[in-house]
Amino acid sequence: MFISAIAVAAADTAASEVGIVDPRVYMITTGKRAKRGVDGGVSLTGQLIAFVAAAYTSAVAYVVFAGVDSDLLAGPSTLFVPMLCGFLGCQIDSVIGATWETKGRVGKLGNNFISISMGTLIALAIAVMSA
Repeated sequence: MFISAIAVAAADTAASEVGIVDPRVYMITTGKRAKRGVDGGVSLTGQLIAFVAAAYTSAVAYVVFAGVDSDLLAGPSTLFVPMLCGFLGCQIDSVIGATWETKGRVGKLGNNFISISMGTLIALAIAVMSA
């Protein structure tokens, strides 16, 4: 769950910083064209880099934990669950940005807190269901 939280933050940050270079931005909630940098705007470049950042975070954590104590690893799920949750948490961040953040109901820090928490809770749900 801890790595999933970090993967959400990494995916969201990478998507925001790199995705902004793509001029083809769409609102995640409507699919309509949007301006670069708008809350809730997504691009193919941003989506790809979000997945890469979540995958990279998961892979580095997997290697580190394998080197520290292989008993910490729960098989392939230790690699793939944070990757999935990191990417999904990034999407949740975009949906919150397009809805609540745009309307002033939550700020950027609140959005980050909610999306990282949701990514972590998804990881917890997967862990509980697979136990």
